[in-house]
Amino acid sequence: IVAGKRALERNQVVKSFLDDYEAEEYAGVNVKQVDGSESPKLTVYNGGKEVDQVDLGGVRSKSELHRMMMQYGFQFRDSKELHRMRERRRQKEHVEAWNRGEKDHLKKPDYLNHRSME
Repeated sequence: IVAGKRALERNQVVKSFLDDYEAEEYAGVNVKQVDGSESPKLTVYNGGKEVDQVDLGGVRSKSELHRMMMQYGFQFRDSKELHRMRERRRQKEHVEAWNRGEKDHLKKPDYLNHRSME
């Protein structure tokens, strides 16, 4: 799924579907948000060949997005993979918050423990 950041501001349903990582819960789905106003599109590949492209700009509900994913044959990742993915996402968001200066309520990220902090 590729979507322009400005276009997502006009479609909060798709924005939420992507920001809440619901799209990435499906195996084989990659999400890329790009600068610009490109309407969100789902591009479906089979064997490395593009077989369909769907404009998501008119989607009005998350249930519609989930139905579409299932209709195209996307399956949910297995529970262990989902757990690992969510843990990596949580760690990444923690580090990003730390780097933004939101340190008052956060523990220093593990990867920074060997560095001195100013």
